[in-house]
Amino acid sequence: MPVYFINQIVDNLDIRNVMDAYLSRDGTSSYHLRMILKLVLYADLNNVYSCYKTEKKNIENIYYM
Repeated sequence: MPVYFINQIVDNLDIRNVMDAYLSRDGTSSYHLRMILKLVLYADLNNVYSCYKTEKKNIENIYYM
C-alpha cells in the first residue's frame, strides 16, 4: 500500500533544519511536521491538490488519518 511506503520514507528523512525553523515560532502548538508532510504527499499521490479536498478526505478516508 502506498500509505505505508510514504510513512516509511518520511520517517527516514532528515528534516532537523526544517523542524527547528518550524517549531521556533511563537503561538499555538502546531501539527507535527512529519504528519503534515505525509498527508500532503499522500494527497498528491492520489491527485488531490486542494486543501479543502484534502481535509474532506482526511475525515472520510482512513488512509488519510
